[in-house]
Amino acid sequence: MLLEKGRSESKNSNVKWPNCNKKLEPARKAIERVRELEAVAAQRAHLVNEKDKELAALREALTERSLRIRELEHTLAQIGRK
Repeated sequence: MLLEKGRSESKNSNVKWPNCNKKLEPARKAIERVRELEAVAAQRAHLVNEKDKELAALREALTERSLRIRELEHTLAQIGRK
């Protein structure tokens, strides 16, 4: 009897799977969409990091130019005093 009961339960549980799959489909699609968005976010983060490095290099170059301009202005001021 137990064996028969187990078989009937497994048959009934198989009947429930297609319905369960239908219920899980939106969750699967949502997970897939999240994975796609994570990939896009990772690509964008990489691009932002690259641009940040470029900006840091530009800031450094501008700082150097600014210091050079101050030096030259100071030199011109000294020449004008003579």
